[in-house]
Amino acid sequence: KGKVNAELVRMGMAWLYRRYGNSTAMQGFEDYAKENKIGLWADKNTIAPWDWRKGKR
Repeated sequence: KGKVNAELVRMGMAWLYRRYGNSTAMQGFEDYAKENKIGLWADKNTIAPWDWRKGKR
């Protein structure tokens, strides 16, 4: 399970939810995806799921 989650974050296909996953490695994977504009980070106007839900309430 952990390997799949890490790969999804590294590929820019998932957000790191820091409230529950505060791993240095996972943060590095997300930083890598952001810096290289991979996956969801390719769009400069991405909205975090938790921010999107706040706007819909």
